[in-house]
Amino acid sequence: MRLGEVVDVDQLREQLEATRKLRFHKSELIWLAGNTFYGRRGIFEPGFLEWLEQDFRLSDYELSVNDGQISLVFQAFGPRRRCGRSMRSLPSTS
Repeated sequence: MRLGEVVDVDQLREQLEATRKLRFHKSELIWLAGNTFYGRRGIFEPGFLEWLEQDFRLSDYELSVNDGQISLVFQAFGPRRRCGRSMRSLPSTS
């Protein structure tokens, strides 16, 4: 099935743009920080929660229709911010 002939690409683009505007509410981040998951409390590092609050979003994308098929390509994330214990424990590159 050629989705580009079935799916309204303008509506898909509109939904993707709406998704790019979504952000976590403070109450959701507090919930993530304070709840117990798999018997462990505080599994999310503060730096990761900060990233979710400030930087998390759907990356840039290219949407097109080629020969009746939808092509959706996401751009790579920009420079990664260091957050969390696992990132701090990596050896220095300098």
